[in-house]
Amino acid sequence: RHVIGQEHSKKVLSVALYNHYKRLALLDRRAAHQSQSNQSDDTFTWKAPGQATRSVGQASTSAENTSGGDRLDRLDQVVVEKSNILLLGPTGSGKTLLGRTLADYIGVPFTIVDCTSLTQAGYAGEDVESAIGRLLRTADYDVKKAERGIVFLDEIDKIAALPGYDHFRDIGGEGVQQGFLKIVEGATVTVPAKKLSPASSSNVPVNTTNVLFIASGAFNGLEKIVSRRRDVKVAILLYFSFLIFFKDFFVFMFHLMFSLLIRFLSFS
Repeated sequence: RHVIGQEHSKKVLSVALYNHYKRLALLDRRAAHQSQSNQSDDTFTWKAPGQATRSVGQASTSAENTSGGDRLDRLDQVVVEKSNILLLGPTGSGKTLLGRTLADYIGVPFTIVDCTSLTQAGYAGEDVESAIGRLLRTADYDVKKAERGIVFLDEIDKIAALPGYDHFRDIGGEGVQQGFLKIVEGATVTVPAKKLSPASSSNVPVNTTNVLFIASGAFNGLEKIVSRRRDVKVAILLYFSFLIFFKDFFVFMFHLMFSLLIRFLSFS
């Protein structure tokens, strides 16, 4: 309805986004069940004259709630790891449009970060923390809302480590990768006040454990690497095939020559 074409990409991206927010819903249910269990523990018993011991508080729940709690107890044993998304495609194929359309459809904060303009922390330019600052501004400085948003890392292939620069500090490539590593996996990022707004006076901590990161890039030259790897596999396969063939051929020729030699010696 909103994006024409790219049917396979839309299905895969929709399923990945559904699984991500289903994981967040499971965490919310688990937290609510945990808080309810803590409240149930705050009960005391009393005994009126001539009556049996009664429990006061929220300990006397129905059988339905007990069965539901048992199901949640079993869900507590399930660990759902965080998973991010990587989109590969040429320039203009609609990668950014897919991410933005999904974010608008489900109504979560969404921000686009151009990785080509990022540098390592401590150098001139924007660092990786600015991506979380943009997400926080998109969420109207609501930390809880920003912690469930989407960060779209555009041109992620441009921060690849440059070959031949092993003895130099790559502040725009490998340095940015190292900065993104902990944030993408999940960490608490302290966004400086000066990166939010001039009116802000205090730093804001943002936990990125539940933030969905969508990385996209053209990855030019990737098909050459894949074809080269495929050619190597084909060459190895042909080598062993010829080796087996010639082995059988030489064995056959040896038996043939040996039988001819026996016949020649018998006739002579």
